[in-house]
Amino acid sequence: MSQVTVIKSNRKTISIQVDLEKNIIVRGPNQMTKTQIDKHLEKHRDWIIKKQIEVEKHTSKAHEYKEGEMFYLLGEERRLTFVKDLKYALIHKDGLFKVDYDSKEHTRNIIFSFYKNYAKHALIKRAWEVAEKVNLKPEKFKISSAEKRWGSCSGRGNINLSFHLIPFPFRIIDYVIIHELAHLIYLDHSKEFWDIVHKIMPDYKSRVDWMHEHAATYKI
Repeated sequence: MSQVTVIKSNRKTISIQVDLEKNIIVRGPNQMTKTQIDKHLEKHRDWIIKKQIEVEKHTSKAHEYKEGEMFYLLGEERRLTFVKDLKYALIHKDGLFKVDYDSKEHTRNIIFSFYKNYAKHALIKRAWEVAEKVNLKPEKFKISSAEKRWGSCSGRGNINLSFHLIPFPFRIIDYVIIHELAHLIYLDHSKEFWDIVHKIMPDYKSRVDWMHEHAATYKI
């Protein structure tokens, strides 16, 4: 079931957006009523369904974990190759993900394990750096395995970040971190919440648009 988030501001028109989780974001004027929102959603029902189908296609793009496939690590390309007699299950060096040839049938698990471990260090370190910079500190940051949710923030102030973020460049990771840190103040997606995100990161919308366009390419 798709979630509908309503954001009211001083704008004059109503717009609809479908995010990477197929949820619906409605932006409109402060005086916009629930009846107006419902009518607008019904009017654009076919468009919403079409967009949700497009999102499903883009975000479900899967790797085959074959020689030569491209992966990403913090925005940098890593091409998969198989090498005989590696000391470790995976070595990332010189733009390559080198996987031991004798373990190639387990490549997916090896790559997932690598990303998880890498995220525990690089992603957590970055998150605390951003939190310190904006003076919004959670109880703790944790790495999750969520595939359809980049991050989450609990009412107790604990923030989860998906290891599936680690292929993205820091510019995009920073947006997700800021998004979740803003939930320390507002747990909803109200206008006040987005005002905080905008104040901290004025260009956040361009980063969100980039994620929409490139999410499938950076999928693990």
